[in-house]
Amino acid sequence: MLKNKNTSAGFTIVELLIVIVVIGILAAITIVAFNGIQNRGYNSSIQSDLRSLATYVERQKVLNGDVYPSTLAVSDVKVSRNAY
Repeated sequence: MLKNKNTSAGFTIVELLIVIVVIGILAAITIVAFNGIQNRGYNSSIQSDLRSLATYVERQKVLNGDVYPSTLAVSDVKVSRNAY
């Protein structure tokens, strides 16, 4: 058998483009999924902060004789700043 000297081993441009497109699609799916999970985490953090604030206000009401506080000190309430 004679080997054709004009053929070379390697990938064609079409094969490389297909691989690049597939990788791009997988990356886009991953980014969208990550953003959804991150947003749900932020929402949970904000809900937790609001529950803590409500608990703090109710505690102050009980301590002050059934009167809600007119102001809140910033140092009294802890929030996760990254969620905002």
